[in-house]
Amino acid sequence: MRGVSNAIFNVKYSKEDYERKVKELELFSWKKLRELKTKAEAFWLENPYREYTGNSLNLNVTGDYVYGSKNSKNIYICDEVENCKWTQFMTVPTAKDCMDYSGWGNNASRIYECCVVGENADSIYFSEDCWPDTMNVEYSAWSIAGKNNFGCVNLKRKSYCILNKEYSKDEYEKLKAKIIEDMKINPYIDKLGRKFYYGEFFPPEFSPFYYNRSNAMRFFPKTKEEAQAMGYQWDDSADTIHTPTMKSEMIPDTLADTSDDILKEILECANCGGGYRVVKGELDLLSKMNLPIPHECPRCRENRRFARLKPPKLYNRICAKCNKDMITPFSPDRPEIVYCVSCYQGEFL
Repeated sequence: MRGVSNAIFNVKYSKEDYERKVKELELFSWKKLRELKTKAEAFWLENPYREYTGNSLNLNVTGDYVYGSKNSKNIYICDEVENCKWTQFMTVPTAKDCMDYSGWGNNASRIYECCVVGENADSIYFSEDCWPDTMNVEYSAWSIAGKNNFGCVNLKRKSYCILNKEYSKDEYEKLKAKIIEDMKINPYIDKLGRKFYYGEFFPPEFSPFYYNRSNAMRFFPKTKEEAQAMGYQWDDSADTIHTPTMKSEMIPDTLADTSDDILKEILECANCGGGYRVVKGELDLLSKMNLPIPHECPRCRENRRFARLKPPKLYNRICAKCNKDMITPFSPDRPEIVYCVSCYQGEFL
């Protein structure tokens, strides 16, 4: 719908009737909220989706959740990027002339094979956590306001450094050239025998994080065998178990039935059975909004919200109305009805 007020499930009401209908929904009840969620999700599947659901004000762009961007391909969750490819999580404008770059923009340019780089960063390659005002940095981590550094870590406002040792400009350029030439001939070989020449980001085995404990697992789920075959670490340790003191069916349905004693309880998650707590700040917020105590643990709630995001991948699919070929983040096996932009715009009420 476009420009419509006071509507529920695409039915328009007067302001008075709308307010009455909302009260009838009993949004203060956990049970009613779950029923409404099921009804809403079924209703959404009855109506068409645009080939790109979150995109607007773009020119010559492919990707999803993209805004105000142009001349960029295969990008994901980006705001005001230009001439970029395989770039994601540019949540702060702008980013220009970047490739294989993840997080976060903020006037970043010419970033290649990097993550968590931004805020006036320029010409950063094969690095991570370089900001702000960082320039001409390669193979470095935690370079803060550094310029012309190679293979450095944890440096602040330093220039012409290699392996954290400072050189004159001429010495730096000569030694850097020698190192790059050697990296092209003698690559780093990881535990799996793979060779990493100059021009590659750090090998996965350098990561201090376990694949199955990271958000990468949410976007690109893998088995333990698949992750380890790619060089990632895996954590087999069991999660800490907190024994619930209140069963899920005993959690109050409404806030009106809830007392501050709930703060002393370990609640049982209705989904996974694990224990979780409600803290005072959360209870105060729920009270302000007149919403019930969640009957699921924070992890299950987060997983449920995350499952609604489409992964950063594009598919070939046919418009469900005109049979036009299109590229969309909706995989062909998903249940949504997907229209091309032209057909979708014709469906607005």
